[in-house]
Amino acid sequence: MRLNNETLQNRTCCFHRGNTRCLRSSDDGTDSNQQSTTYSVGGEVVDGYIYNALVWIDINQNGTLDDGEPNTYSNLDGSYDLELTSEQVDAIVGLPILAELTKDSVDVGPNPDAYSDVETLTQDLESGKLTAVFDEANTAHKITLSMPPLGSSDIESLKTNESVSGQVITPFTTRANESIAETLEALDTSDDAASLARIDELIKQAFDDVAAQILDELEDSSGLDSDELAEMLQQDFFDSTNVPQSLASIQDDLGKIAERDVKTKVDQEVEIQKLIEDNAGATVKGGTSSKFFTPDNTNLPITVTEVWSSVESVEGTVTTIENTSTTYFINDSGEKQEYSKYSGTYVEDSSDNSFHSYGTYQADLNFDGEFTFINHAYDVGTFSDTDSENSRTFERYLDEQILEQGDHVTAEYTGIELDYDNAVAFMTAIENGNYAGVDSLQKLTETSRETSEFIYDSRHLTIYDHTQASPKDFATYIERREYWQNNDGSIKEVISGDWDADGTYNRIVENTSTLEGVDYVSTQEPVWNWNGEVSDEYQLNYWQDSFVETSTNADGYKQTLSGGDKAVLNEDAAVAVTDDNGDTLVFNDWRETKVVYSDSDVRTHTVWNHYPLDGYDFTREESGQKYQTTVNNELVTFPEYWGQFIDDLPTVVDNLVAQDLDKQAIWLRVIAESINGTQHSYDFCDVEIIGDGATATAFANALTQCGGTQAFTADDLTDSTIMRRKNSVLRYATGH
Repeated sequence: MRLNNETLQNRTCCFHRGNTRCLRSSDDGTDSNQQSTTYSVGGEVVDGYIYNALVWIDINQNGTLDDGEPNTYSNLDGSYDLELTSEQVDAIVGLPILAELTKDSVDVGPNPDAYSDVETLTQDLESGKLTAVFDEANTAHKITLSMPPLGSSDIESLKTNESVSGQVITPFTTRANESIAETLEALDTSDDAASLARIDELIKQAFDDVAAQILDELEDSSGLDSDELAEMLQQDFFDSTNVPQSLASIQDDLGKIAERDVKTKVDQEVEIQKLIEDNAGATVKGGTSSKFFTPDNTNLPITVTEVWSSVESVEGTVTTIENTSTTYFINDSGEKQEYSKYSGTYVEDSSDNSFHSYGTYQADLNFDGEFTFINHAYDVGTFSDTDSENSRTFERYLDEQILEQGDHVTAEYTGIELDYDNAVAFMTAIENGNYAGVDSLQKLTETSRETSEFIYDSRHLTIYDHTQASPKDFATYIERREYWQNNDGSIKEVISGDWDADGTYNRIVENTSTLEGVDYVSTQEPVWNWNGEVSDEYQLNYWQDSFVETSTNADGYKQTLSGGDKAVLNEDAAVAVTDDNGDTLVFNDWRETKVVYSDSDVRTHTVWNHYPLDGYDFTREESGQKYQTTVNNELVTFPEYWGQFIDDLPTVVDNLVAQDLDKQAIWLRVIAESINGTQHSYDFCDVEIIGDGATATAFANALTQCGGTQAFTADDLTDSTIMRRKNSVLRYATGH
């Protein structure tokens, strides 16, 4: 493919990396001899380095380049330099820098100095040594890469120094920008200072998330620093001056991932253009996005990339939308693998607010490369739409194939196969009153609501016993899923399951994530542990309320807090037993803090308590704690199984480790500190009588002076030193 000769001839570029300027000739209204504007923003477009990408800022956010919006084209080394007026600088708060790749754009590879003139590049294109981003001569083909909007430091530098550089546009910055776009749309950018502060937080979290995704996608992530990687993804990852030495070895891998991401967008654009050609007069849309969610029939949250398209046509009051989507996850080998596919049709009639849809969904719930979960779905119901909320209430009929289960798969039954070849045949049978192929009958209400503070989605699901003559009288399961996307960038998902459809939720799972990098998961559910498979402390079934919170502590280290409560379980109802006040009967709780200082230095502090409950013989009164750390390259645990008498066990042990003591010496010091803790924790009497003077009368007299009430036996007093806790039936004796 050849570049557009007119485009090449109308561009005048200076090829000096790091100090570039590329102008268009006077046909676009810009005089190459005109005095430069006040402000400039420079950077690179990188996949490999992209030549001839349209770089611009969409100030009015209409998706097209308009007069008065700053724009330029990238040079042979991928560099660009945007010129802005002072009015434009004030207008770009919350807006990304875009790079539009077309059939005239070329990936010149990872070497910025590969080409010094357009003629040589054109020759290599004609010979096939190079290829353009799109391999079809279609002017409609284009994809857009982007970077998050300029942060507060960049805007301040731009206004102070009249220029900023290093604004690199890559597939990784595109991922980050896509992840914050919806949140930015909901922000009020009229207050520039507040908006800029918010954007800074959004950008940091977005790149932390992208770094986590990339680490998952790399085959070998050992030794990589996620913070360094997050910073690197914001820069030119081919430029060795910007790459930390510890990450130099993954430059090629990042290049392959970037190339794959761009190819995904290119392939989708080609597909969408074909849909446009084949559906004249229809509205065609498409996109690529990442999402974190818990798929149906599983209890495992997953991050997937979704590639979707829709074709919408309208005839009178009837709107028809043809939908397709494919989601991908990154497998253990760092490769992109399909997770699910969907193809279906949605039809609604605004004259009576009715709708129906039919389609086929396939999923690889076990991540083994096989679509063993397949269903044809037919939905029929009504809708209600307002400016702030839309809702759908409908019945769903399913013809399912579920061939196997995994540890995280929650489908109640397996081994069933499809009764119909496609969704249309299944829908037709239902409309004709033939329910023989129905494997599941459900009722759903789905609601979306947008407020000034958050976007909220909910789904209320009821499953019926479809084998009954009147199945809607026999609900077997109820589930409620709620999802909040808050304007502060945090998200929250709550899934509640009512196993017997009796109005009581038997399992509640909450997932939250904040911009500050705090992820929290809590679970309330029965634990079926009668044979001790889950916990060896209690060989019985119980109710458990547990949580896991991951974050970065004040010192910058990864920290995981976890814990929970065990309570008495009503096994028939699968809910916790409560007292007259509605409180659960907790007989055990624990808390654990784990801090990762390095791969070889992980420190864990665990505290536990057991509580006696009247009428429950398996309960007991007991407490303790332990601290696990590394001593001389050996992982060692220092416990207090007899109580929690050391106020700060981790600090005590860490200070002793810092003195280069061996584990035996540390253990002896810990025991001594624990004994001191018992003495400081109680009001005690220290009575020491040795030898012939150790008589019952002598001890009785001594104890009377300090308030003791229980007599000691002769065996207690013979050749012993006895410590007695004041007003306590407990006593401690050591041989003397």
